Amino acid sequence: MKFRIMKNILYPLAAVFIGFVLIFFSNFILFNLVYIFAFVFIVFKNLLRGGSRKSKIYLIIIFAGIMVIELVFNVLIIFEPGNTGASLMFSKIIGAVLVFIPFIIEQVVVVTKYDSYDVPSVIDKDTISYSDSFLYGKAIADSISNLKKIKETVTYDDIISIMKDLPRHSSFRYINKNSLTPEYFEKAYDTINDENIYIVLSNTGSSASKIISLFTKKIYNHVSVSFDSNLETIISYNGGENLYPPGLNPEMIEWFNKNDDASIIVYRLAVPREQKRLLIEKVADINRTGNAYNMLGLVLKLSVKPNILFCSQFLYKLLEYSELNYFEKEDGQIKPTDFIELDYYRKLKFHYELKFNRENQTKLLSELPRP
Repeated sequence: MKFRIMKNILYPLAAVFIGFVLIFFSNFILFNLVYIFAFVFIVFKNLLRGGSRKSKIYLIIIFAGIMVIELVFNVLIIFEPGNTGASLMFSKIIGAVLVFIPFIIEQVVVVTKYDSYDVPSVIDKDTISYSDSFLYGKAIADSISNLKKIKETVTYDDIISIMKDLPRHSSFRYINKNSLTPEYFEKAYDTINDENIYIVLSNTGSSASKIISLFTKKIYNHVSVSFDSNLETIISYNGGENLYPPGLNPEMIEWFNKNDDASIIVYRLAVPREQKRLLIEKVADINRTGNAYNMLGLVLKLSVKPNILFCSQFLYKLLEYSELNYFEKEDGQIKPTDFIELDYYRKLKFHYELKFNRENQTKLLSELPRP
């Protein structure tokens, strides 16, 4: 009991001290050393805990990925030449917060899963066999090798774009309200006789999509829903394209064309009239009550408030509300591609695909199929 009380006091104090030192007294080398030490410490702690080998390997891969992102952030953002004054201070604050992300993930994923989390005994340590060590080492090496693709895939401009966009988000309060206009809902209700909704998977080529794809290993990393076949009523949870606050927003097909290999795939799901009306009413309720994009949920897989969601989480909860969901999964774990890959009962029907580039975009939009 005394150990747990001391731990509850000392851990926050240590976190405050480390954060203070990094923000006010650190340099490039110290940041890198702290990131690397935190990775090594949490990996060994992870190896010595209880649990399955598979879960340990997954966590080590996640921790390795976070460390690589931290080191890249240190080089390209915090100690970028010319980064001084308030900008440098703000970058250091973010850099200090990043140190604790692996420990937050561990707290949510590991500590809450077990009734106790005591320091392992000598016997526990001996249970790590040579074969286990080899597998863990191989997993770390493979993950680091895969994460080197970050340098090839994600550009400096991508990182800057994401960092500039972060202050617009909130995972704790509603910041978006009434971004869908009365005219939008008139169009939505006009589609009632089309007893389908349209699920749209997109590969936009955006900065966020590039980074997400490194971890999901999926091409399509965004999902939207439309009440009409021509996608005039398409909506999703997104960043708002600097036109709206992040959250539930209307979308335009042109927004998906951010790269020469951008594309979308459209599927239709049969929906009776009354259930379609329920869907539209639920969207109207979220729009009226307020909402925000669940940036934190992408990592921690949880929502602080009911209407703080990410794109696939929103669509799943929308289908669940109207009793149209055709697979079961924790909503915080939903990926955009799950709507296709977990469609075991073949509820979805392929509708059409659009492959964008700036030369044929106008032609593609004029040739959208009719319901």
